[in-house]
Amino acid sequence: MTGTLRGRYWFKLSMPFGDDGKHRDGVIVTAEGENLSRNLTLDEAEKLDVIGYSAATADANPDSQGRTFNHIYFEATDGGVLAGNQIITPKDNGNSTLILSADGTQLLSWDLGNAKSAEHPSTEPTMKQNEDGSYPCAQACP
Repeated sequence: MTGTLRGRYWFKLSMPFGDDGKHRDGVIVTAEGENLSRNLTLDEAEKLDVIGYSAATADANPDSQGRTFNHIYFEATDGGVLAGNQIITPKDNGNSTLILSADGTQLLSWDLGNAKSAEHPSTEPTMKQNEDGSYPCAQACP
């Protein structure tokens, strides 16, 4: 199918009274308007060009906005997040070819050959609860 492939950086928030020492982050890739997703590492997302990234400079002052999901994770939906020595930003690729499982329930892969990266990605979170309280990432949720 053809659609908009959305890449959003997520990370685990610190616990209210301390950190468990296990840093977790990644990129959730979704198909806009569909209940399809894949969870990638940041390195995979950069190589597959589904997330925006640029080198951080000494005067970098990223300003990220987003929302929490599953009570302990943050999804960056607008602006940049400093991750290591890079600034990570949301990315929307319109007109992407999306490759689904035979039953249409899993996002297996995509082709960005004919895709166009949106100048201003949507600020809507991808991680909205479904009516049953689950999230669209299903088993891909961190």
